[in-house]
Amino acid sequence: MQIFDEKIKFVPRRPLPEVLCIDEIKFQTSSASKYICILYDFHRREIVDVIISRQMPYLREYFANINTLEINKVKIVISDVHDGYSTIISHFFKSAIHIVDIFHVIRLLTTAINILRVRTMNLMTRKKSPEYNFMNKNWKLFLCRWSKIPDRYYTYQKTGQMFHYDELLKRYIRLNPSLWSAHNALQDLLNYQLRYTFDEALKFIERISLNLKKCESPIIQEVGRSYHKWRFEIANAFSETQNNIRYHNGIAEIINSHIKSITKAAYGYRNFERFRKRCMLILTYAKPHKEKP
Repeated sequence: MQIFDEKIKFVPRRPLPEVLCIDEIKFQTSSASKYICILYDFHRREIVDVIISRQMPYLREYFANINTLEINKVKIVISDVHDGYSTIISHFFKSAIHIVDIFHVIRLLTTAINILRVRTMNLMTRKKSPEYNFMNKNWKLFLCRWSKIPDRYYTYQKTGQMFHYDELLKRYIRLNPSLWSAHNALQDLLNYQLRYTFDEALKFIERISLNLKKCESPIIQEVGRSYHKWRFEIANAFSETQNNIRYHNGIAEIINSHIKSITKAAYGYRNFERFRKRCMLILTYAKPHKEKP
């Protein structure tokens, strides 16, 4: 560590790209640096910079020190549904299009569906019934596309009864009207196509939001309100771009796995600056076609 700190005094950030991805990763268990913010270049698939915290004061100070001309070069910003990112993007990247990553949009709904599935399952009087066992062991089927449902039969071991997976799934989802409505909305999201204009995409997400807010379950209603709050950013994600590129934060998830490997190899980091320099050198500047800092 001493040799590294002596030899590597400073590692510069990369210039802000035309398509900027923003995400966070857990760094420490406590303090302001519990979640650090990482900026990614969508096209180059590399880290632009690592910010010590995703909290608003740190983000405001960071972007305030960047030249306005460089900030104006950013055309698209991709993030999750963190309110702080929305505030920063609207303040600093006024001319950029804000896109909410589809993965986080779907995860909001799948998390709510899973909670509702468990509650529905626990209301059953017989805990060892075929219904209870199926909903408990096959929870993944409640969160996937209908086309992924296996074309086979489920056998209840105690009685030897056989039921087709498709029929069982429909029967148990219908036990709770809110679960049924939420599951239908999930299928619409999972089977979307990039054929929408912005207006069509906006109507699409508003229809889903309205249907979810009509549900009896407060959990599903909250997802509907979140979709309505972020409807413009979600519609940007569903809209077909001029060059037919689907913009998402998938590159951030890939790089995050590499960052976790760096952290694991060092058995964790206490010094943020050392951690930042290691990530930048290994994941950005170590590439042969990149200039060295």
